[in-house]
Amino acid sequence: MLLTMNPTDDQIAKLISLSKDRAVKWIEYNGNRFVWPSDAASHAAMAHSLRIANLAYEKGIMVQN
Repeated sequence: MLLTMNPTDDQIAKLISLSKDRAVKWIEYNGNRFVWPSDAASHAAMAHSLRIANLAYEKGIMVQN
């Protein structure tokens, strides 16, 4: 899976282009933002993979304009 920590705008655009939904999901935790194509995993599944406690993070979705 493509997961990027603290991505640049260009990296976010690349991840968006790889998603069939044309979007990325993100989790912000401990001053870092983790971003991945939206169709690759849910926020909860990614937090679990990153060993981040349930709901101890901010989350969101970015879509292509």
